[in-house]
Amino acid sequence: MGAGVGVQHAGDEALWGGAVPEAAAVLPRGLEKRPELTGLQDNLACFAAHAGNTEEAFAHLALAIEDSPGLREFARADPDFDGVRDEPRFLELVGEE
Repeated sequence: MGAGVGVQHAGDEALWGGAVPEAAAVLPRGLEKRPELTGLQDNLACFAAHAGNTEEAFAHLALAIEDSPGLREFARADPDFDGVRDEPRFLELVGEE
């Protein structure tokens, strides 16, 4: 397992354990090591949305979608984005269902 993937799993575990700030702090290290891992950008978007950092969430989501356009459909249904789902910028990024 690569360094970035291991960090992504550590971030996921922190998030699932309710430690959103810790989860958000772990992933940038993985992104530095493995910038090609689109999932890290997506997870950073999710963590930022959970933490109420809307603009940061949209910035990471935009990068994730740019790298992997299929994430649009996934993001539309992802409950991690429930707090920002009605924001115009979210709809601009993921489109309408």
